[in-house]
Amino acid sequence: FTQLEKEQNQNYINTILTGVNSNIETIERLITDYSKWDDTYDFIVNPNPEYIHENFRSGTTTLVDLGLDFIFFTNLNQETIYSKYPHSILEKSKEELETAIYKKFKGDNNISTIFKYKSYSLYLIKSKILKSDHSGSVRGHIYTGKIISNDNLNEITKVFKKMYISNKNISSPKFKNQLSYLKDVHVNITTQDSIILNNIQLYDYENKYVFSINTEN
Repeated sequence: FTQLEKEQNQNYINTILTGVNSNIETIERLITDYSKWDDTYDFIVNPNPEYIHENFRSGTTTLVDLGLDFIFFTNLNQETIYSKYPHSILEKSKEELETAIYKKFKGDNNISTIFKYKSYSLYLIKSKILKSDHSGSVRGHIYTGKIISNDNLNEITKVFKKMYISNKNISSPKFKNQLSYLKDVHVNITTQDSIILNNIQLYDYENKYVFSINTEN
């Protein structure tokens, strides 16, 4: 294909990568409002129904409004103090999901990344629980995330005629980008009957492969 088509395709790839990166950033910013808050700092060591009623009482759509599929609060012993799962599929296996996340994301560090759980690709944020002014010792963590679906990707951009999640991982060169969360991306570009096919491979914060995005244009 022509140099112009090549440059346009690279711009399109950057558009979807920037959108995925922005989604991670948005979730991180939302959850920081909860994890760096005196009320949460007190709640994690002294659980009280007032906190839950104010923020997550039954009948409210707080997490849905925030675009999140799950949230759970843990203390330093990795005991779940509170959890909420608007997404029914994840709720059915919540104990297994939480165990998988604990095992993968150890330590006290904040993490904003993508994560594979069974057949699902997820945005995953882990945030330290501190006081509102970010002071005090860490008392636990909040974990939250969202399933990355084909619909979710196609909400980011319509530049591709077709775009969908795949587990196809073809040996490919690294794709240069300046993104804060998706630092390791590889792209395989081929053509078929004048159609440009991209296999965009996304890796997590440890540079381990998670999933691919296939596009046609």
